[in-house]
Amino acid sequence: MSYKAHAASKQSSYTPQAVRKRTAGQLPLRTMNLRFLSRIAFICNLCLLLSWPMRYYSFIHDHALQSTIIITGMVLSFFMNGLVNILYAVLLIRKKRLTAFVPVWLVTINFLFLIFQLYIILFG
Repeated sequence: MSYKAHAASKQSSYTPQAVRKRTAGQLPLRTMNLRFLSRIAFICNLCLLLSWPMRYYSFIHDHALQSTIIITGMVLSFFMNGLVNILYAVLLIRKKRLTAFVPVWLVTINFLFLIFQLYIILFG
């Protein structure tokens, strides 16, 4: 194979059609990162729901698990949920469809938890 033929075959594999064919069915990395962060924020928010009644009584007897849930819920959930909602706002400002990146139910729940967390910060 000559150099020109090799270069021509190499260039043809990078055409937009070839790239679309290779990545068909795969999500872009940016989409997967936002979806992953949204899921992590959701898990942290669930830990917040679990840690809120732990302030008054303990119903988990494993102290390592209990401390993990409390730290994840009371500390990490505020940062993760704030970050995720800021990213949602950036996408909306850029006029991107948010539903193309993250399911609607996950966006809604994370936003409702953000309102709950703001209530905790301001009045709790």
